[in-house]
Amino acid sequence: MTARILEPSQANLDYCQELLQKGQLVALPTETVYGLAGHALDGQAVTAIYASKHRPTFDPLIVHVAVALDQPRLPQLRHLIDLEQLSLPALRRAEALLQAFWPGPLTLVLPRQPQVPELTSGGLSTLAVRMPAHPVALALLRQSGMPLAAPSANRFGRISPTCAADVLAELGDQIPVILDGGPCAVGVESTVLRVSVDGDLTLLRFGAIGRAQLAAIAGYPVQLVSSPTMASPGMLASHYAPTKPLTLLDRPVDSVDLPTLQRLGLPPVTQRIGVLLQSGDAATVQALLSQRTGLEVQAISLSANGDAATIAQHLFAGLRALDASAAQWLLAEPCNGAQGLEHAIADRLKRASTRA
Repeated sequence: MTARILEPSQANLDYCQELLQKGQLVALPTETVYGLAGHALDGQAVTAIYASKHRPTFDPLIVHVAVALDQPRLPQLRHLIDLEQLSLPALRRAEALLQAFWPGPLTLVLPRQPQVPELTSGGLSTLAVRMPAHPVALALLRQSGMPLAAPSANRFGRISPTCAADVLAELGDQIPVILDGGPCAVGVESTVLRVSVDGDLTLLRFGAIGRAQLAAIAGYPVQLVSSPTMASPGMLASHYAPTKPLTLLDRPVDSVDLPTLQRLGLPPVTQRIGVLLQSGDAATVQALLSQRTGLEVQAISLSANGDAATIAQHLFAGLRALDASAAQWLLAEPCNGAQGLEHAIADRLKRASTRA
């Protein structure tokens, strides 16, 4: 099988809907990353998602939906979410969050209806749901009328795809079709927030929507998850990882020299290193590091001025480019900001640099 990259014409949307109805998979764009989509209530399709990604079945999937925006959002999810389990405070907080952030990069984890396959939720009694803010994803969701389980369209644990070509490189031999919606606008996966039956709020995964924003809309404090959990995708210590070793620096790269690299574990046979910069001019850094270390250096800068949205948008593409380069060892500058996206960038880099 070799996947075809298709423009999102009406004819191609019709074709993708036919594939989904038959239990097959379609890669589609969202504003965060590209997703590998299958009918969330079809056990055959969900099984195929796990198999295509080589994803362990304990890792839950996010179900993508399209709800009417002129009505309360939460009642429209009652075929997926067991609203009867939720207290009045939980219902009010969840609805406020959906009104504020849907469509958009927010996933809520709520009690699952029994008819949703356990495999879709990784065997949990909860289900992760979100409404993407991408016209192609929304068009397919609305046209098909299906809830679509759609984890990132890459091999499990590897760098998430942010364009159609990335999906082709990752899963081109596993799926029939990739809908091309252009590069992803956000570039990192959605924020994941668990709403307990009593209305307590726990941030499970950092994303573009930050903790303070969530608490302000909900009118209630948001806690950080206190212990490792698989209630959300992206919770493993090693994730989003290139195939080459990646080391996360604790300082800006312009202060790095050869002794620093040796302390960090520079393999003795290394001749070429790749460097991922948060900001600045890549050519200048390449020349400086080559002079300081005596190594060949390839640098990629994610932004001109440190803008978090720009860094996030280019993060996975930059990692992917360095992984495909001649560099033998990869380094990344830290992201030390305190806002929502900066937390998300720091989280992805930490997990990408942790070896499984």
